[in-house]
Amino acid sequence: MSSGLILFRSSHFVAPNQLVMQLPAPMVLKPGTMCGIYMTSQYNSFPNISSALGNNVVSLQVPHFTGANTYSMVTYSYTFADGYYSFSDINSALQQFCISQKLALYNSSTSTYWYPFFLCANTVLYKVQIQMGYYPSAALATAAGFALMSGAPIALNPATSNVTLVSAQFTFNDFFGKVIGFGSTTPTSGVSNSLPTAPMTKVATAWAKDIAQTSLSTKAPMINAIDSISYRCNIASNQCSIPDDLLAVLPISSSYGAINQYVANSIMWVPCAVTTTNRIVITLGDQNLSALTQQDSEVNLVLAIRGSD
Repeated sequence: MSSGLILFRSSHFVAPNQLVMQLPAPMVLKPGTMCGIYMTSQYNSFPNISSALGNNVVSLQVPHFTGANTYSMVTYSYTFADGYYSFSDINSALQQFCISQKLALYNSSTSTYWYPFFLCANTVLYKVQIQMGYYPSAALATAAGFALMSGAPIALNPATSNVTLVSAQFTFNDFFGKVIGFGSTTPTSGVSNSLPTAPMTKVATAWAKDIAQTSLSTKAPMINAIDSISYRCNIASNQCSIPDDLLAVLPISSSYGAINQYVANSIMWVPCAVTTTNRIVITLGDQNLSALTQQDSEVNLVLAIRGSD
C-alpha cells in the first residue's frame, strides 16, 4: 500500500487562515485513499481581543459638572490593540487610558493616581470583579489630597454643601463581555452592556475613594478565546463527520507566544474524495469552526496520504 507525506510550511500560508499547496502535477485520488494529520507545529499567537473578534472597543462615561450638582455624562472610547490580554492587562490598559485622557485624579504629595475604574480576577469565585468609583467634588478631592490633572477635559462638582457624587460607567459589547464574563449567554455584537446600568449618585460630606458599585461576572469568563484548532481539507470526504471535510480538532496546549505542537502516535485516517486535484487546501479554524485569527503565520503541518493500492 503506497503512502506519502506532504509538508506545508509558512510559505504556503494564505491569510487569513489557509495553507495552500499547488501540486506539480494533478493528484488522482482513487476509492479507498485516506489522509490524516501526522504533525503540526505553530506558535500560539491567537489574540483574545481584536478587531476581527469584534471585542476591541469599550468606553467610559464620566461626569462633567457645569454647575453645583449639575452634570452631564461624557463618553470616552478606547480601542485595544489586537493582542492577548490578561485581566490585569485589561485593567492596566484602561487605567493608562484614564491618565492619557486626564480622567484620573492625581495626588502630588504621594505621586499616586485615583481611577474611576478597577478590574481584576476573583480567582476564589472564578469570576471577574469590576469596581466603579464615585468622582468627588472639587472640595472633597482637595481635602483628600487629590485634584484633576492639569488640562483635564472634565470639571468636578463645585458644590460645597449637599454635594452630589456621581459614578463613572463602563460600557462594552457582548463580545468583550464574553472575555470578562458579562453580557448575554449568546453574544451579539450590537448588544451594549453598562456597569452600573445608570450613573450612581449619592450625597456626601467626605470622599475616601468611594466605590459606587462592585460587580461580579454573571457567567464564566473566557480569557482564552480559542482552546482548540480545527483542520479541514478540500480532499477529505468523510460521511461519518460533520463537516465531512474535517481532518481533526486538536487542543492548544501551550501558553501565548509558545510553540503549540502535535505529533500523532497513530494517524487518524479520514477518507478522501474520489477526484483529481491540482492543489490541496487546509483551512484552520477555532473550536467552533470559525476562521482562525492568528498573529504569527509560522506554521508547519505534515499531511499523510495513504493509497488504496
